[in-house]
Amino acid sequence: MDIVFLANVTIHNVGFGYSGLRIVRLPSRLTKRRLGLDEDTLVEFEQKVDNS
Repeated sequence: MDIVFLANVTIHNVGFGYSGLRIVRLPSRLTKRRLGLDEDTLVEFEQKVDNS
């Protein structure tokens, strides 16, 4: 479920397609930790998605 949450947040933040949600909460520290992400890695991931 964490990966789906991350996908929805990323799609919403980069404005690519429609995540199905009007308001998206930022990933919690626990969610980022479970996915092995920190804030810098999350930003880098979103930039890569946006540039694809």
